[in-house]
Amino acid sequence: MIISSARRRSVLLIGVFLAVLLAVSGVWLLVRDDGSGGETGSAPSAPAPATSAGVTPSVPAPVTTAPRPRHSTTPPATRPPTTAPSTHEPTLALARATAVRFLSEVVGMRHLSVQSSQWRSDFVATVDVRTDSGSGPVSTVALGKGQASFAVLGVTTHTIVVDQPPFQIDPAYLEVIHSPMTISGSALAFEGNVAVRVVEIRTGATHGLGEGHVVGGGDVMRSFTGEITFAAPSAETGWVLAFERSARDGHITKATVVRVAFVQQPA
Repeated sequence: MIISSARRRSVLLIGVFLAVLLAVSGVWLLVRDDGSGGETGSAPSAPAPATSAGVTPSVPAPVTTAPRPRHSTTPPATRPPTTAPSTHEPTLALARATAVRFLSEVVGMRHLSVQSSQWRSDFVATVDVRTDSGSGPVSTVALGKGQASFAVLGVTTHTIVVDQPPFQIDPAYLEVIHSPMTISGSALAFEGNVAVRVVEIRTGATHGLGEGHVVGGGDVMRSFTGEITFAAPSAETGWVLAFERSARDGHITKATVVRVAFVQQPA
């Protein structure tokens, strides 16, 4: 059979390829079976350190440290309080009783009805009170909390505003008044009439020192000013009362009360 030249060239190329493949395989096997016995490409092992007289040097024991104790998650024991908490702190019920007693005994109001009471801060409470069994205007009593009781700080009503003497809570800043005392502010009352009284509390009872009246507005809030003469006081502090009387029976329907001093109070 006659073989074409192209076919002879193909057979020749296949033979050359097989020969090269066998040669490469042989080289790879020689490298793999090298007498080192190690894996191909592995780093040579480090030679043992040279020693005299063939004695192998001693290797020091590894130094170990004891593990540090972990912080305890148990909270430290708390000490018991040195004093027992008070179980007799003043309550709003006591504030309401104190407010009603002040309006009755010091101001002279009757037929009182408490409308509401609330804390304004940790140390101040207010009590809203009406006369005429709840149908009259509101007078709001501000009270300061003590350890076991309340002290009245003052009384306000929306339609009788006293600017002079000013309202103060801290006794050290109470307005010091002398006779005759100037009173000013604004009011809305029946025919504008606002009664004014200066009182002191002595031996547990209220004593009047002087009284008079000023005229505000009978239709809208209008300003007023006036002077009130009063007798020499025995106490160091007292109260200035500005109030309206009922045109029907003369009883007090609303009041603004300002605490004052007759002598300078210590800071």
